Amino acid sequence: MSTSPGLLARLAADLDDAGVGWAVLDEGPDAVTLLVAPEGARPAVESLDRCGFAPLRRGHLAVDPAGRWLRVDVATELRFGPGGALAAGGAAGCLCRRRREGDLWRLDACDAFWVAVVRAVLDRHAPFPVRPAGITPAALTGAPVLADLGPLLPRGAAEAVRLVDAGDDRLRAGRLASTLRALRDDPSAVLRPVTQRGLTVALLGPDGAGKSTVAAGVVADYPLPARLVYMGMWQGADRPDRTRLDAVVAILVRPLKAGWRAAVAAAHVARGRLVVFDRYTYDALLPVTGPLAGLKRPYFWVLAHTAPRPDLVLVLDLPGEVAFARKGEFTPAELEAVRRGFLALAPRVGAEVVDGARPPEQVRADVTARTWRRHRERLAGVRPSGGVDHRQRRPQAGEVQHPGER
Repeated sequence: MSTSPGLLARLAADLDDAGVGWAVLDEGPDAVTLLVAPEGARPAVESLDRCGFAPLRRGHLAVDPAGRWLRVDVATELRFGPGGALAAGGAAGCLCRRRREGDLWRLDACDAFWVAVVRAVLDRHAPFPVRPAGITPAALTGAPVLADLGPLLPRGAAEAVRLVDAGDDRLRAGRLASTLRALRDDPSAVLRPVTQRGLTVALLGPDGAGKSTVAAGVVADYPLPARLVYMGMWQGADRPDRTRLDAVVAILVRPLKAGWRAAVAAAHVARGRLVVFDRYTYDALLPVTGPLAGLKRPYFWVLAHTAPRPDLVLVLDLPGEVAFARKGEFTPAELEAVRRGFLALAPRVGAEVVDGARPPEQVRADVTARTWRRHRERLAGVRPSGGVDHRQRRPQAGEVQHPGER
């Protein structure tokens, strides 16, 4: 099992200390479903909260210090079919017959077999179980749980055991009828709208800080739906063949591009997704130097405010010499000036500073942990603690020029 053993063991101990009757109903590579008595549902949620789990639309999620994620669903009854629309009794009996295995309570072997059979009948992607060693067909056909699960089997229990032993999946023939029944009984159980808003995270920093690598890594490894949105505004600004007409067109189109990308991100957030921005419009808050500074300031101010404030802003900080050695663009002095500009800007936009000089794996783990901490606060309905209140702060101009544009 590749789930986080530390998180699961801690949760198991807390549930036992709280007097909750529970057992593992199902488990996968990074997810566990626990069966609890109805009266234990609230104490179970309280245990999850104490162990650092955040509530999702379905289930709870947490990450351990090693970066391994664990999702826990809590069920108070046996449910099958699309969206769990088919309910069956038997939960109380299953908990009475549970057995201890190490740190965990598990279902009785016969109960676990029939739960897996019914799940496989109603879900063509679920495999049929293997009959437990030492358990005879007679013991399975006489299992008490069949009083509740038997009606969900297209054929009798004895025939079901025979077909499972033979590796014959003809039991799935009743899947369509059961699915239609689930849709008829509770259509909303199959088609549930997203009710939780997602989260936006912006990564800032000089060229060579590893923003793109970190952003892509966080999005790839995040256990919830996530999207990457590039918000760089100075693309092509240092092209050798760039004409004045190209520069004018870029000036006019740049706010439209930023606004469009912000709109795309908002659509993802509305569907409950995490959005990680590689760069952000806050790059325009770095100071203006060079010719026409008086004309640039109002333009850059408008550009900086084209997109809404992210939920979390992270500045990847590393010395200019290190950034130059990584990417070889601009000069160490220019990159160091940009670095100082972002550090000066950080408190004004409520950004957290991340040590970007470490190996990429460590930086990514740090960014993921900070993202999850803010996401967990959002999911739990907790206002972020510390720092400046994003709803009251308005970004102001910084003091350093971005070498790619000005």
